Amino acid sequence: MKFIYIGGALLILWSGLEVIMLRIFAGAQNMPDWFKGIRSALAVQAPSISVINRVAGFAYEPSWFVRQFNLIFFPIWLSAVYQRKSLFKFRLWKIQIEDLLFIFGLVIFAFSSPRIGLLAFLASLAYLIFLIMRGLHRRITNWYVGHRKNPPKNMFPIRFLLALLMVIIVLAAAAGALYGYIRFASRWDYRFELLLKDYTLESLNLFPITETSLIYGARSLAFFERMLFWFGGWNIFNDYPFGVGLGNAGFYFIDRVHGAAYESIEMRNLIWRAGYLANTKNLWLRLLSETGFLGFSIFLAWLFLLWKGTTLIRNSSNDVLKILGLAGKLFILAYLVEGFSMDSFAMPYQWVMTGLISAGAVAARQEKGNKAGAADPG
Repeated sequence: MKFIYIGGALLILWSGLEVIMLRIFAGAQNMPDWFKGIRSALAVQAPSISVINRVAGFAYEPSWFVRQFNLIFFPIWLSAVYQRKSLFKFRLWKIQIEDLLFIFGLVIFAFSSPRIGLLAFLASLAYLIFLIMRGLHRRITNWYVGHRKNPPKNMFPIRFLLALLMVIIVLAAAAGALYGYIRFASRWDYRFELLLKDYTLESLNLFPITETSLIYGARSLAFFERMLFWFGGWNIFNDYPFGVGLGNAGFYFIDRVHGAAYESIEMRNLIWRAGYLANTKNLWLRLLSETGFLGFSIFLAWLFLLWKGTTLIRNSSNDVLKILGLAGKLFILAYLVEGFSMDSFAMPYQWVMTGLISAGAVAARQEKGNKAGAADPG
């Protein structure tokens, strides 16, 4: 795992330079040739990188860059920060390496202006907030009971009101932070700027909720093509609930995509010019359309087993395994959301973390077995 830290630190350094260059030269298209030369020598990236103002690091495109943080770096660093445990002995007062990596990584992450990636990060962060609030709720309740001479016999109303107040405070803080980020990201990303325009909300006409209304509503939010891909995959599953076979969704996609697809340049190029097959741009819909509800259920069962494994890992007495245990939970939560944007099992992020979880579960079981053997020598 230390090698992951080293890779993350190097990525933050390079991406920090990229942020500075984007700000100095007011856009990717104005960057000096020497910077573009280094980047092209170190990474294969999408042609759009030269015209967008989003940080991509060494990834092919910004969304792939975001997944490196959401599915590998952030789960591990957040787990270490929350539990105040570290892979390294070095500390600067109470500040540990993971604190610095997470803070600087979060800054870089913000300049990639993710959307689904942002929701994935919030999903894992929400779980940590839940753990924090649960502990705080317990301490406040115990303090209240301990300082009352005659505490009420029925504590449910007090517990409920306290929980409700805490939820309201957290939601208000989250809404404020999200609004602040949208305003910040709108400075360089038109997709976030759309969320602040009155005409965007006025143009949304989602009711009655139909496939057509959702697709055209998504166009107002610069999410048009993605929604077309999603409904294309859903329509394949609707016609073939047992799936059409791995990798075969593209053969059925064109006949089942919404007619609005012909209003999109990207979709017209895909239909008439591209030399490759379309896919659903959504891991969950791809599983449904290609493996059916049986394959989808098996995959979810595997994720559930991984979740159970992370609980076992977190109960270990080893600090590294404790970090990995909570990191595994944060990864799974982020993965459930990132799956709406991923479209392939070829992405390495998911296998890095699932491999670590599997290895950690084996180590935790061995540790548990050794303790049981020591407790019962006969």
